[in-house]
Amino acid sequence: MSEGEPAPRLNFGALVGGSFLGYLRKDGTLTPPVLTPAGMQWTGDYATGSLADGTLRLLGRGDDVFRSNGHLVAPAELEGLFQRHPAVRSAAVVPAETTDRGLVPVAFVVADHGYEAFDEIPATAAAVAETTAPADGQLPAATAESHHLSATTDDVTSLLPTTLLTSSSSCDKSGFSSEGALQLQCNLNADSALGKTIGMERYEYVSVTAWRDDQYARPNFIRLRDTTDGTTTTISDDSTRLVNYDDSVNTSVHYTVIDRSTGLNATFRMNSVAAGTTFLTELGWTS
Repeated sequence: MSEGEPAPRLNFGALVGGSFLGYLRKDGTLTPPVLTPAGMQWTGDYATGSLADGTLRLLGRGDDVFRSNGHLVAPAELEGLFQRHPAVRSAAVVPAETTDRGLVPVAFVVADHGYEAFDEIPATAAAVAETTAPADGQLPAATAESHHLSATTDDVTSLLPTTLLTSSSSCDKSGFSSEGALQLQCNLNADSALGKTIGMERYEYVSVTAWRDDQYARPNFIRLRDTTDGTTTTISDDSTRLVNYDDSVNTSVHYTVIDRSTGLNATFRMNSVAAGTTFLTELGWTS
């Protein structure tokens, strides 16, 4: 059985479809749905079932999203809201089973140093966001003292060039960094203007993994700036952005981009230095 074809009766498999248009971004555009090689929409759900009578039994998700009262809940986004409050050092949100409502999100919160009780912390994640988010809805700039980690996809997309977002077939959560920052993976569309500019073939796979980590960005900026390991490093005119690449491996060139003014960290691979240079230029990551 090949990918994208119906599974036999009661076999475990991934649910796919074709009616989903995408998620609505803040600017009114839609994120393209993730498609399988067979052109079907990947839902993220796993199930068993029968084609004969149309029955399905949902078994779970391919990520940590769960359904509560008819709504899809992303624990990482709720955790990020809690962690924006100065009294919260860390938070974990998990689904808990109830007798009348099914699964509901439950948060485990650790107080930061100097806070012994949680009496002054807002009772809901929505209240946390309202009391801690900047007035203009944008995250503050990175500084030597800031400790922000990306907790939502918006935390990352707000730092990425519009050209990358509009030229990607998808930009979705791909996991977490070693420090716990939510990472976003943007898969470049070979048919986009950017894909054609860098000479992508239809079968090629180019993706950018990005996240925000203020405390990781600054020391690694200095480490790569001063490295003598044979890799190549360039720094922007204002000394805030660094690009490092390693072409010692014959199969591909590995790039790292760090912007210490925003806390952005990004990595990607290219087939050649020439393609990588063009890609960086198109994204405005070279000046």
